[in-house]
Amino acid sequence: MDNASEDFLTAYENLQVWAADRGYEWSTSPTGFRLHTADGVFILQLYPNSGSINLTLDALMKAGMGDEVDHLRNRFGRIIGKSPKINPNVYAEKALANWDDFVEVLDLYVEGRVAAKQRLR
Repeated sequence: MDNASEDFLTAYENLQVWAADRGYEWSTSPTGFRLHTADGVFILQLYPNSGSINLTLDALMKAGMGDEVDHLRNRFGRIIGKSPKINPNVYAEKALANWDDFVEVLDLYVEGRVAAKQRLR
C-alpha cells in the first residue's frame, strides 16, 4: 500500500464501505486484497501496485449465463472506456470517475457470481 496511488487508496476506502454495508469480507493475498461474500463467493481482487480492481466472469460463463456476462461486460466497458475481455480490469481512477455506475454494476456482478455458484453445485 506504500506505493499505491491516491486514486487507489480512495477507491479502496470506498470499497471497504460498500463491502461492509453488504456484509462482505476481505482477505489478503501476496499481491493485494481479495473480497468475498460472507459465504465465500469470490467478488474481486485489488492490486495496489498497479492500481487495479480485477473481477472475473469465468464462473458465470461456466454456469451458462452468457447473456449476463455480455451485459456485465458492456456495463464495465462503459466504465473503463473499452470492451473488457472475460475478466474486467478496472483501474481505480476509472472506478472513482464513475463510482455510482461502478457500484451499481458491482451489485449486479455479485448477484451473478452468487447465482453461478448455486448453478454449479
